[in-house]
Amino acid sequence: MAQINLTELDFEQIRTSLRTYLQKQDTVRDLNFEGSAVNFLLDLLAYNTLYYAHYANMISGECFLDSAQLEKSIISLVKPLGYVVPTKTSARTRIQLQNVTDPDILTIPYSVSVRGKTPEGVDYQFWNIDSISLLDGVPNTTEYFSMYEGSYVSLSYGGDGFDFPDQKILIADLNMDIQTLRVSVSRQNANFVYWKLLDTYGGSFVSDSSNLYSIERTSSGFVIKFQTTSSNTANLIGGDIVNIEYLSSNGSNANGTSIFTPIQTPDSSIIVNNQPSFGGLDAPDLDEAKRVAPLVFSAQQRLVTKSDYYGFLAQLGYSDNVNVWGGEDNSPPMYGRVLFSIAAIGTDDNTEIQNIISLIKERSIITVLPEYIPPRAVVVSLKLNVNFNKDTVVSDPVTTVELIKSKLKEAYSTGGYNNSLTTSAIKTVVESFPGYSLNTDIENDLKLVVLVAPSTVISTINLKNRITQGPTTNSNGTGLFSSEFTSPYYTQGLVSIRDKPIKFPGAANPPLIGKLKLYTINSDGEYLDLDAIVGDINYKTGVVTLIPNITSEVFTLNVNPLNPGKIEAKDEIYLSLDITTTKPISI
Repeated sequence: MAQINLTELDFEQIRTSLRTYLQKQDTVRDLNFEGSAVNFLLDLLAYNTLYYAHYANMISGECFLDSAQLEKSIISLVKPLGYVVPTKTSARTRIQLQNVTDPDILTIPYSVSVRGKTPEGVDYQFWNIDSISLLDGVPNTTEYFSMYEGSYVSLSYGGDGFDFPDQKILIADLNMDIQTLRVSVSRQNANFVYWKLLDTYGGSFVSDSSNLYSIERTSSGFVIKFQTTSSNTANLIGGDIVNIEYLSSNGSNANGTSIFTPIQTPDSSIIVNNQPSFGGLDAPDLDEAKRVAPLVFSAQQRLVTKSDYYGFLAQLGYSDNVNVWGGEDNSPPMYGRVLFSIAAIGTDDNTEIQNIISLIKERSIITVLPEYIPPRAVVVSLKLNVNFNKDTVVSDPVTTVELIKSKLKEAYSTGGYNNSLTTSAIKTVVESFPGYSLNTDIENDLKLVVLVAPSTVISTINLKNRITQGPTTNSNGTGLFSSEFTSPYYTQGLVSIRDKPIKFPGAANPPLIGKLKLYTINSDGEYLDLDAIVGDINYKTGVVTLIPNITSEVFTLNVNPLNPGKIEAKDEIYLSLDITTTKPISI
């Protein structure tokens, strides 16, 4: 018996299979299959088959998280996993308030508001969504805290004669940023009490008296549900008043906002801001939702694996530019610790980090302590010398070199954790432009640069890259040398710091260490050792230590890595490129 053979969704293949099938049928064997009427019917059947095959394939694809493409399908698929797909995400910035004379209002969400301006001249309003703490040891000054952009919305439900039979409230606003949602309830005319969000990953443990709510995404907005237990103590009852506060976001439009002025701040307080707003999104990142949702579900309210931590931080709104590593993998090792770093938060001494650590402790293994490590940039200085073949290039050489420079800098931006730099990657970028190549060994022109500020305490700089060590004890400046500066240790002129190795002849596994000493340049242009030790260097670990009060000036340390072919970006370190270019050379 003849059968239709279909192996792929291709129109011509389907049409050929249909014609072959019909030619084997006795009733239509004598038809002219090249005639217009039969051709038309074959085309129609082939199109119909192709259409329904594609439809069936699309429908089946939308049933699985890995292959789903539609937003509504992903929303439905991740709902059982305890993940809520957001709509818009508010831009945020970090500010500090100084000269605060009335700190009491800082304990309330949405008590502080400021206005900023984008480079295009558009004004946007920003709010605090959590309580704000004062800085220890600094009078009348707050910690740096996050402010979120959006129009403040406050909705009230309930009261006398109002019941909550369905234990839920619909918020029909697709511009709501769910991370700014705050729900408070007043019972029997008592004070409002903020309730906590319950989700699969939130770690809010349910009891008969838990004041919890959950949230679900719908096509028209968000549904807030209050029925978390069978006890009326933890659910809404007649006469309760529910107050819902959130920000209706303008998404990415508010990115880059700066120059903040007060709208609602403590009297006479001063706003300090060093960072334009960032992170605003107009739509959810569906690929991020597909990645994070399984992590959320697999963790089951506990933090054990690295993936658990990434999923948890993503639930808190930190899905980009985050790094997590075990203390045993740190340099130097910190056993019994789990370490994490977030590019958007530059200090570990603030309420935001303390809240994250507190939440982690509720879910992590009791013998493993979380610790935050602020992000740290290591500047890589390199000279880009480029050749071009004048017979094959199709673009202006000077312009192209600038494009190469921009492409490299973009690849190594703030928060690029675990994004190590290799000379082969640089070569690949250069050669991606037809007719261009490197004209020198770039490894010879590659250094690590660290800016050092004056300090009254010991300074430790961990580059987490091995440093070149000179061959003899008389070598100096092979691994490290600084810019010139004045120092109280030498009053007759400028000095600089240079490394000097310590050698251990005959030792089987000698330590790779050295001293940092002050040098000055004599009249012959030679470096003169002043016999003043100002620090230590560990060539193996990349740790540099400087004594206090070397100078009152800012200076730079230039470090030659042992392996310039690969500069590591480990742990809290990310790389920032400082690229100088020369005029491209025609070959």
